[in-house]
Amino acid sequence: MSGIGVITNPRSRQNRRNPHLAYRLGYIMGEKGTVDQPKDLEALDDVVAGFRDRNVEVVCINGGDGTIHKTLTAMVKAYGDKPLPKIALLKGGTMNTVAHGLGIKGRPAELMASTLAKYHQGDPLPTTRRWLLKVNGEHYGFLFGMGLVPNFLKEYYTGSEPSPTKGLWLVFKTVVSLLMGGPLAKRVVTPSKIRATMDGRIWQDRMVSTIVVGSVDDIG
Repeated sequence: MSGIGVITNPRSRQNRRNPHLAYRLGYIMGEKGTVDQPKDLEALDDVVAGFRDRNVEVVCINGGDGTIHKTLTAMVKAYGDKPLPKIALLKGGTMNTVAHGLGIKGRPAELMASTLAKYHQGDPLPTTRRWLLKVNGEHYGFLFGMGLVPNFLKEYYTGSEPSPTKGLWLVFKTVVSLLMGGPLAKRVVTPSKIRATMDGRIWQDRMVSTIVVGSVDDIG
């Protein structure tokens, strides 16, 4: 058996704002595949194991960057040495950094309908290849950051609802705080001592504000 499977994260920003989106995606899918909303990571493991057993050819992820990371981690664990199916990103998150970095445009329902139509008409699906990053031996995704990146995101997700406007305002406040030596800059940009290796070459211990590694071209 083959086909398309959809994983949608009900906790992502767009899905919380539009709780009926999963039903809309299910309506678009019809009887040609499944739309699953796993309630936790254990349920996610069960869903992707089902995709593997049914030889699903395309997995659509309706969520943001965190949903992509968690889904791919579960898939790598479930599939083992077996090749992963094609992944379609439906941009159902807050920032959608990975999708933007891959040049994906459109709303979740539009992207779902387009993917489904191409698949069932036998048209080639536009595909780009990217390396998966393996972090701490068990996590998989396309972006990894330490220092400034998680510190900034912690501030971004604190308080009011995350949005592009809030992100820009936070960047502005951080720059001003940096120029004035304020507390926000100290929380976000404080350097840490790190040791790293690249291609077998050990970097000398040094103080850095951030390290970012990615296999997409744009990180917002």
